[in-house]
Amino acid sequence: MSPDPVFIFGLGMGITGAAVATVISQSVSTIITLEYFVRKKSYTNLSIRLYRFSLHIYSEISRSDCQPEAVSVELLLLFLTML
Repeated sequence: MSPDPVFIFGLGMGITGAAVATVISQSVSTIITLEYFVRKKSYTNLSIRLYRFSLHIYSEISRSDCQPEAVSVELLLLFLTML
């Protein structure tokens, strides 16, 4: 169930409500996914110790055709380095 109608119509926020609902939905989805990996319920291990910052890789990602997905990955990795 999408929270969009609640924020758009119920709270009268219009487009801003849609943006807020999207941010909330994406945040919940990210937290659920991270929880899945952190609790080691998957075959893939997520470890901050294995992460290395590489400007070359970031520049390659930014030039690729899948920019929205790359931005999400970059933001996730940035968030993980802050933990």
